[in-house]
Amino acid sequence: MLTFASPHTNTDLLPLKEEPVRLVQFRLHKFLPDRDPIIVHSERDFSRSLMVSDPMPVMLSRSPDMTEIMWNFSRFKDGRRLTLKDNPHFYERLPTSAEEYGSQFRTDPIQTFHHDKISVLTDSPLATGRVFFETAQKAMAFVNVWVPKDAIIFKGSYLSVFLFSPPNILLDVRGRLEGESIIGSAIKNTPNLWCYEEPPLSNASWLSLPDRSSPSSTTTATPTTSPTGALLGDWREPILRMLRSQGVNTNIHILDKSPSARLH
Repeated sequence: MLTFASPHTNTDLLPLKEEPVRLVQFRLHKFLPDRDPIIVHSERDFSRSLMVSDPMPVMLSRSPDMTEIMWNFSRFKDGRRLTLKDNPHFYERLPTSAEEYGSQFRTDPIQTFHHDKISVLTDSPLATGRVFFETAQKAMAFVNVWVPKDAIIFKGSYLSVFLFSPPNILLDVRGRLEGESIIGSAIKNTPNLWCYEEPPLSNASWLSLPDRSSPSSTTTATPTTSPTGALLGDWREPILRMLRSQGVNTNIHILDKSPSARLH
């Protein structure tokens, strides 16, 4: 039976021993929903057998830890390769159907790897812009956002102290996935919300996105604007606009005060 050697074992000095193993099927999701995630299989040692069969799941030790997981993924040379730079988070299951990502969707990364199937999702800093919230109730930052169907799904961290740090160094250490209703509940008692976008908004008129219940209809939004931001009617609107902007990575800041007022 093929086994992956432990990263703590010097295989040059010791023979590869048969050890109890755990078979795990890893699924690499590039975005949400990914209807065809990459199924990760272990590399076969054909020197031990002339028989050719279907690819085997990844074989890990009976009680694997993150060090072992990442060591095995770092050995791949193709799209299956993962490193710490990818900031992967591991979940018991990520749906492949858009219908399962509703406004109340929530899931956390697993803490142990005692599962037969594990979903993997990495940060994709160039896929979308970042979304930042700063209100009296809570400060939040999200590395990635998606709209699988009707609801926005956020991936990121709550922040105890919110800093306008360079967005290209923001790292999601939490990995929680949450739907828009959960995020919205944290800011629902805020009377006014302002939006500041990086880079700044162009002089083009603001167009609201198509009504999600009627893809063919469009309306014109008329937010109250200032040279440094816009007073929002619907906090989701700038996020949805950012997501539907092809090739434009705009960072969204949603605040409980106008950006100019915060400087005084």
